[in-house]
Amino acid sequence: CPPSLVAIVAASVASVALIGVLLLMLVKLLLYMKDLKEFRKFENEKKKSRWAEADNPLFKNATTTVTNPTFTGE
Repeated sequence: CPPSLVAIVAASVASVALIGVLLLMLVKLLLYMKDLKEFRKFENEKKKSRWAEADNPLFKNATTTVTNPTFTGE
């Protein structure tokens, strides 16, 4: 008894979908490994830096005080 056309089409669609999902998972794994490597490199460079975390000469405090002359507080 030969297999039905529906079974052949369903198996083909399922195999293409499975291969697509596996390829997406492989790409995601490779990107994750690359990002992890770059993050570890960044952390090592951060440990080796000469500057203290709060000693950035370019940083200026962002807080400013603005008063509204027409506001009476009511």
